[in-house]
Amino acid sequence: MKRSTLLIPAILFAVLVAATFVVQQADDKAQRTKERLDTFYKLSAIQSRFENALGDKLNIMRGLKASVASNPDMTAQEFDTLTRSLAFGQTGVLAVILTRGNTIVHAYPTSSRLSLVGSSIHDGLSRVQTEVIENSIARRSMYLAGPVSLQNGTKGIVAATPVFLHKEGRIDAGPFWGTVTMIIAPEPLFLEAGLTEYPLLQKALKTPSADGGWDVIFGEAAVFRNDPVIMNVLLPQGYWMLAAAPEGGWGPSPYRPFIIGSGLLLALLVSLVVWFSLHQMQARELAQEEYMHLVHQARSLILRLETDGTVAFINEYALSFYELEKNDVLGKPFAGTLVPEVSVDGTNQVGKINLMLRDPASVPVHELQSVRKNGEIVWVSWANRPSYDNRGRLRDVLCVGTDMTRRRQMEEALRKSESKYRLLTENVTDVIWGLDANMRFTYISPSDRKLRGYEASEVLGRPLWDFIAPGSRPVLLNAVSALEKSIRNRLPPNKSLTLTLEMKCRNGSTVWVETRATVLYNEEGEMVGMQGVSRDISDMKRAEALRDDMERMARHDLKTPLGAVIGLPDEIIRMGNLDDRQTQMLGVIRKAGESMLQLINRSLDLYKMETGTYRIEPVQIDLLYLLDQISAEIRPLLRARSISFGVNAPDGAQTFPFMGEETLMLSMLSNMIKNAIEASPEGGSVQVELSRNHAVTISVHNQGAVPQELRDTFFDKYAKGSGSKGSGLGTYSIRLIARTHGGDARLDTSLPGETVVTVTLPAS
Repeated sequence: MKRSTLLIPAILFAVLVAATFVVQQADDKAQRTKERLDTFYKLSAIQSRFENALGDKLNIMRGLKASVASNPDMTAQEFDTLTRSLAFGQTGVLAVILTRGNTIVHAYPTSSRLSLVGSSIHDGLSRVQTEVIENSIARRSMYLAGPVSLQNGTKGIVAATPVFLHKEGRIDAGPFWGTVTMIIAPEPLFLEAGLTEYPLLQKALKTPSADGGWDVIFGEAAVFRNDPVIMNVLLPQGYWMLAAAPEGGWGPSPYRPFIIGSGLLLALLVSLVVWFSLHQMQARELAQEEYMHLVHQARSLILRLETDGTVAFINEYALSFYELEKNDVLGKPFAGTLVPEVSVDGTNQVGKINLMLRDPASVPVHELQSVRKNGEIVWVSWANRPSYDNRGRLRDVLCVGTDMTRRRQMEEALRKSESKYRLLTENVTDVIWGLDANMRFTYISPSDRKLRGYEASEVLGRPLWDFIAPGSRPVLLNAVSALEKSIRNRLPPNKSLTLTLEMKCRNGSTVWVETRATVLYNEEGEMVGMQGVSRDISDMKRAEALRDDMERMARHDLKTPLGAVIGLPDEIIRMGNLDDRQTQMLGVIRKAGESMLQLINRSLDLYKMETGTYRIEPVQIDLLYLLDQISAEIRPLLRARSISFGVNAPDGAQTFPFMGEETLMLSMLSNMIKNAIEASPEGGSVQVELSRNHAVTISVHNQGAVPQELRDTFFDKYAKGSGSKGSGLGTYSIRLIARTHGGDARLDTSLPGETVVTVTLPAS
C-alpha cells in the first residue's frame, strides 16, 4: 500500500506532463492558423481595394475606347471634357494618350499635348510604352505593364487598349482605328489599395519581369521567403502576386507559458491530491464520526424520513429550532408532529409530503408551514435527497431545511407594495413598460391599449422590435449597439436612455412616442432588462415633419425635370446650329422648368393628400401626351445607361384621355418611370402599358427584381433599398396620388428577374 501511494501519483504526474505538452503543441498550431486567417482577411481587403482602384482607372480607358469607337472624329475639346469627367475623383492618372494608327492625336493633361500630338508613338513615347501599345494591338485587348521608367525619370504603370470601330451596330467588329494609352503613378495606387496600412504586417508586391522571373515593386523580397499568405491581383493579361506575413514572423502562441506552467502545476496538484486521498482512506471512520458531529452542529434543519413518513433522524439544531426533545420526534410521523396536516391558508400539506415520498425526484425542493412548540408559525424550505438500496428501491429520504419565515414576510410586504405600484401604473396616461435582457416585454400598462390599441396579452413576451416602425429601427439599433459595446468593453454603464421612436399601432397606423428608459444591470455589470415610460408626441412630430416631408418630396420629384435641364444643352451644343428639332428640345427645357415650379407649389397639396383633406379638381388630360413629355425629359438618362423605352397603347391609339389633375398625374408617371430606369440594369428596357376596361390601368415593366426585404414595405413612406440614394418618397407618392384619384397601386414580382408596378384608376 505504501509503495502504491508513491507509484500511482508518479505515473499520473508523468501522464499529465505529457498531456500538457500535447496541448501546448496543439495551441501553437491553432495560434498559427488564427494568425494566418487574420492575415488572410486583411490581405483580402488589400487585394479587393487594389483591384477596385486599378479597375476604376482602367475604366477611364474603357470609357474613352467606347466613345472613340462611336465618335472617331472626336475634337480636342471633346477629348479633354470626356477624359476630365471620366478621371474626376481619380488620383495618380499621369497621362492619357489617344493614337490613331501610329500617330498621337490627343493627349491629357493639356500640358503634354504640345510635345506629343502629331508625333509618332515611336518618336513621342518611350520604348516600353510603345511595346505595351503593340502588345495590346497584337492581343486585341487591354495590356498592362510596369511600373517602368518613364522619359522624365519617374516610375509609372503603362496600360493600353486597342480601338476598333463599330460595324453595323456590333461592338469592336469594325476595322482597327488606334489605341488608348494611360500612365498611372504607382504610389497613389498603392495608397488607395491600403498597402501602407496594417503596420503590424509585412507586405510585398511583385510583378512578372521580361526575363520570365518576378520583380518586387513594393516591400521587401524577404516577405516571400517568410512563408507568407499569398494572393493574386488579377490583370487584363495575367496577375501580380501580393504577399503578407506578421512583422515578427509566425510566432508561438502567447498562451504557451501559461499552458506549460498551469499544466505542470495541475499535474503536481493532481498528483498531490491523489497521494493525499490514498492516505485519507485509512481515516474514513474518523471522518464519519466528525461528519455526524457537524450534522448535529449545522445551522440547518436535517431530517431522515422513512418510506412511511416517520422521522428516523433529526439533528440537534432542528430539535432546538422546534423546541422539542428526540423522544417527541423520533419514530413519529413527519406530518402532524413537525408539520401541520393543513396550513393556516387551507393547503393540504400531507398531500405534498406523500407525493415527495412516492416520487422524491419530482419534488426536490418544497416549502411547508411548521408550528413551533410555543405556537409560533414558521416557514421552512426543504431540500430532499432520496437514498436507494441495491435493487433500486427507496430506502429513506434526507431532508435539509432552511428557515424561510423572514423571506415570506418580505415577499408579503413586496406583494402589497407591488399592488400599490400596479394601481398607480394602471391609471396613468403614459405607457409604462418593462423588458428583459432579450428586449422582450415583461410588463405593459393598460394605457397602451388606449394609445396603440393592443391588449396586454398581445404584447407580453414579444420583442420590442415587433412594434418599431422601419424608420425608427436604426435609432433603436444604434442605442442597443452602444449599450452592448459599453458592456463588452467594460465601460461605465449607461443607466438611462431617451429616444424618440415611431411605433406600430394595432390598426396598422403608427404613433410617435418619447421614451425614457432606465437600464437594469446585475452585480456583474450585465444588462438584465429595462424599465421605461413612453409619452405620445405624434402631434408634435407631425408638425415638425410637415416641412421636411414637403421639401423632400419636392426635391425627389424634381429629379426628372432636372435631367432635361442638364442634358438638353449638351444636345444643342453637339448638334450645332438650331433647327426645328432643337427648337422643340428648347421647348422641353422650358416645360421642365415650369414642371419644377408646379411641383414646388404643390408641396402643400401632397400633405393634404396624406391627411385626406385634398379636394381633387379633375379635367380631361391625355396620358400619351404626358408620357411623350416624360420621354423627352429622360432621354439623356436612357442614353447614358443604354436603356430602351417604349409605350404601348390599346390598338395603337394616338390619344388616351383620362379625367384627373394633370400635374399630379405627370408627377406620378415620372416617378414610376424614373424608378424603373434606376432599378434596371444597363442595356435593359422599360415598357409602359396603358389599358382601359372597367378601370384605367397603367403598368410599368422593368428588368431587375425588387429585394425580398423591401417588397412588403415597397409603398411605405421612406422605404428604399440599401443601395438607393433617394429619400424613399417616390413609391410612397405614387400610391398617394393614385388613391387621391380613387385608385390604388400594387407591386408584382411574380416573374423572376422582373418588376411590374401597376396603378389602377377609375375609368370615369
